[in-house]
Amino acid sequence: MTDPEAAADELERTVLSLGFKGAMINGMTNGRFLDDPSFLPILQRAVALNVPIYIHPAVPPTAVQEAYYSGLDPAVNFVLATSGWGWHSEVGIHALRLILAGVFDRLPSLQIIIGHMGEMIPFMLDRINNVLTPVARHLQRSVPEYFLQNFYITNSGFFTDPPLLLALQIRRRSVI
Repeated sequence: MTDPEAAADELERTVLSLGFKGAMINGMTNGRFLDDPSFLPILQRAVALNVPIYIHPAVPPTAVQEAYYSGLDPAVNFVLATSGWGWHSEVGIHALRLILAGVFDRLPSLQIIIGHMGEMIPFMLDRINNVLTPVARHLQRSVPEYFLQNFYITNSGFFTDPPLLLALQIRRRSVI
């Protein structure tokens, strides 16, 4: 990921030569989200190969850890920063940034996979629509439309009915 052209070539090699079905990217790279223009070659290659990108959470950057996830018992800090909350927030922000940066207007067939029943976005989707869509006038569609058309979600360790039912409910809604 630190060399996006080489990463795009590697994605192509693994898909065409090894039968890979996509790529997994772990969080930010050098403090940059995938909406950074430097990552465009990877996203374009994924579209050309018709494969998705899975955004997997990673440990938050040090500044975020210190600001949000410190001051408690170290074990609590770590779990709060990762599987207890931080992972979901980070990937949710990653997904929203891709939408808000207009990535899907430039690459309408790009498919992204996120885990953990949508990384809090399904719960917040109506609010996101009411407060982000009006200010994102540069976008061709509403924020939820991009989420519903360009993202797949997995359960990733969420095994209770409420998050699943919510995910199913928002998928059934054609327009938010």
